[in-house]
Amino acid sequence: MKNLLLFVISAAISLHASVFTGTSFTVESENTTSAGDTEETLKFGEIPVTVVYRTAPKEEDVTKTEELLSTIASWKHIRPATVKIFFAADGSIETGLQNVQIESPKGIYTSHVPSGINLSWNGTLVYAFRVHSQNLFVKVKSYYESEQEILKKIEDAAENPERYLKTRDPEFMAEQIEDLREKNKELIAAISITRRGALYGANTNLFSGPKEMSQESISLVINYAAENPKKTVKEIRVHAESKGAKLSDKEIRLILALYLNWYEN
Repeated sequence: MKNLLLFVISAAISLHASVFTGTSFTVESENTTSAGDTEETLKFGEIPVTVVYRTAPKEEDVTKTEELLSTIASWKHIRPATVKIFFAADGSIETGLQNVQIESPKGIYTSHVPSGINLSWNGTLVYAFRVHSQNLFVKVKSYYESEQEILKKIEDAAENPERYLKTRDPEFMAEQIEDLREKNKELIAAISITRRGALYGANTNLFSGPKEMSQESISLVINYAAENPKKTVKEIRVHAESKGAKLSDKEIRLILALYLNWYEN
């Protein structure tokens, strides 16, 4: 009876074994989302990976994912802090590179790609992301060739977004760009006022009213966090203090949440 019980338990464990067991991934945990999808937390080398699927991916899809992660791990200038992968029912694979640190010989471009990089596989690998520069958001989308090719597009779009757009769309005239820039300036100013107001209202405690933070302190936190996505709130606070900005952990969390949509740490 004891042997039979062990056999049943072993069979049950095998039945629910992750499809990533025995691959290049290390399986850390598995759970079911409120939508009924399976979500697994993995590691590929030093890269934290989250995979989500409704139906377990096929062996060839797992192999393709291993190849993709091997490619990403080999990159020297574009380094994501985390990777999230969605396996769709139609066989396509959507991969999101999050909190991406981007460094090239020309400089650091991390803050220019705040929303990360998306990679789509459906027979061919396509990348897409937006570069923020000079009050413009430039959409970059193409078939993947190499890391250097992506890096070159980021550099070009960040350094001169107008020229980048013109070389790819001759009908995108200078006056249209200028009009868009002015509208963006107004929108950014409105968003900035709203964010400052939200910061002022939220920055309070039981014994004191709202407290305003200087724009210099806010910019210091935003820039440092964007360029160092792995830093914790405490490390960001220590850096801010070294620059003369006295901010609490709560104030830093408020800035990260309102300006970068970061709720970690």
